[in-house]
Amino acid sequence: MYWSVRTALGSYLSIMAAIIPVVIISLFSKTGDLPHVIARYWARFSLLCAGCRVVLRGEENIPGGPAVYMPNHVSHFDVFAILGHLNVQFRWTVNGTRDILQKHGFRVKPGTITLVIGKPVYPEGHDAASLMEEVYKSIKLGYSY
Repeated sequence: MYWSVRTALGSYLSIMAAIIPVVIISLFSKTGDLPHVIARYWARFSLLCAGCRVVLRGEENIPGGPAVYMPNHVSHFDVFAILGHLNVQFRWTVNGTRDILQKHGFRVKPGTITLVIGKPVYPEGHDAASLMEEVYKSIKLGYSY
């Protein structure tokens, strides 16, 4: 019971404390770097509240330049672990649908690539080829996904 309450209260309170500054900062951030830093601390705090200990192995194998990181989503905490403890400034690739884009489109900020699977509508009129071209250009600029 203690861990459930601690996890829920800690996570929800940290979300409430971080969401307003992140939304305001992301409106003015062209690169998305500062919201990413705030999200990193939020992820670490959420893992701490849940009582999770993260052990990072193989950090020396992370390339110095842009790269594509692909988690296997073994648990619900891997996103928090990657965001909080992988010392790399990266962007997200989001698997979305038309409904998600309409409801949460403001969250798709600079550097985030949204892939709409099984639907012909892509954000801002992109088709699949132009979306992959956008990813290619972003990686050439130094962003990691």
